[in-house]
Amino acid sequence: MAATRQPTHRFIALDSLRGIAALAIAYFHLGGDGMLLGSAFHARLAIAVDFFFVLSGFVIFASYHERLAQGFSTARFMLLRIGRLWPLHVAILLAFFALELVPLVLGEGSGAFTGRRSLETLPANLLLLQTYVHPGGMTWNGPSWSISVELGLYLLAAILLNRIPRVAPFVFAALAVAAGVTLAGVDWKAHPDFAFGATSILRGIGGFGFGVLAAWLWLRLSSVEPWRRRAPFLEVATALLALAVVLWPMGLMSNHIAFALLVFVFAFDAGPLSRALALRGFVWVGLISYSIYLVHPLVYRLAFPAFRLLEAQTGLALTAAEANGQLAIAPTGLAAEAVAALFLALVLAAAHVAYLLIERPTRDWSRRKARQFGAGQAEASAPTI
Repeated sequence: MAATRQPTHRFIALDSLRGIAALAIAYFHLGGDGMLLGSAFHARLAIAVDFFFVLSGFVIFASYHERLAQGFSTARFMLLRIGRLWPLHVAILLAFFALELVPLVLGEGSGAFTGRRSLETLPANLLLLQTYVHPGGMTWNGPSWSISVELGLYLLAAILLNRIPRVAPFVFAALAVAAGVTLAGVDWKAHPDFAFGATSILRGIGGFGFGVLAAWLWLRLSSVEPWRRRAPFLEVATALLALAVVLWPMGLMSNHIAFALLVFVFAFDAGPLSRALALRGFVWVGLISYSIYLVHPLVYRLAFPAFRLLEAQTGLALTAAEANGQLAIAPTGLAAEAVAALFLALVLAAAHVAYLLIERPTRDWSRRKARQFGAGQAEASAPTI
């Protein structure tokens, strides 16, 4: 078996795949009846979050396992991760808080700070503890539930890799299997008060655990030449497998295994699909993926009312109300996809601004701290989602 090696580069193809997954989540959160919008495929795009968990487990283990095993402190590791995650999260949270103040300023305060954006849930959201403290459902900026879960997974990874580094990958693998079995075996509908939080944490453990196992294998096989020679075939095969779990529900453990295989293969950056993912547009989307993920609900919250004003001026029907009270795209067919593309373009623009103003400066701070702590290369490789 080949010796392990510490990665000395960013995983370019994986970065780009993370960006595509973030866009998939943004598209998933649009409602309507288009060619894909509203289809079974569209509904299944929610599992892109499971790809994030797998990818995080892979890159955190690949980047940090040696340093944590050699005594890099859990406190320093968590400081670096929080430095990457928290600033953009709190900026978006404060923007939503400001929007809740608008009805109060206008004298229409009956709807302010109610439902998922109550003052009661705000402190836990500020601390990124909302999934653990309020397990009944999403609060404030919905997608941040997974960031909350990831923060707990980072802490677990640091503790295990500090204390039991040799067996930590196998502990994670066992936890991943146990999480998958529990997810499949419990009637979560009978536990509505905590089902969302419990299943979210189990999804995170399952994905992160299989990601760690994939990284452990990759570090041992990445220098073995036959794997690189087979990269073109393996990339196509694992991409088709990932597409299959999106098209046909097979259970969360199947999703995690399929995504772990995808991440393992594309980490080689050796096949034609990897070369395509290294094109500038894909790299850019990967670079701003965390901003895409956190900013898109705010963009939709602001854009839908703006579209309603445009409708009043032009007579065009661009948005509609769904049964749950959320707004959706009104046109159907190809026109719906065109409006969805416009919303995604707005998301990309806003995410780019958020990246430049918030995410990149705080990322650079985190990297400076990492160099001071002796973990510069690891932090340069580690993802934000």
